[in-house]
Amino acid sequence: MKLTSISFEYSSLRNTRTTAVFIIKYLRSIGFDVNNDLFADNSWYFRNALVRANYRNIRKGVEPDMSFLVLFFRNLMMGENNELKNRTMIINPSQHVDRTSAEQANRTTCN
Repeated sequence: MKLTSISFEYSSLRNTRTTAVFIIKYLRSIGFDVNNDLFADNSWYFRNALVRANYRNIRKGVEPDMSFLVLFFRNLMMGENNELKNRTMIINPSQHVDRTSAEQANRTTCN
């Protein structure tokens, strides 16, 4: 692994932690009783959900998808127990991947 790759990974994780800290501070400031547990237990999911919410590839027909962040924040803010699995975020997954959680999030955001 090259040094630049290690630096990028560290930087990416550090940025995700910083984002989580500010989200927690903001949610507490508007009255939500939240802590770091969900972020700590699902840090990789949260990081990937942030990426999927912002990633676009016009050539491949990939648009940003907020549904994964919606599931995360419904768990955090509303005490829901949505399944948070990284494999549901795979773009163009094989037929064997369960996308139930992402489909559920799309239904809840459309209503």
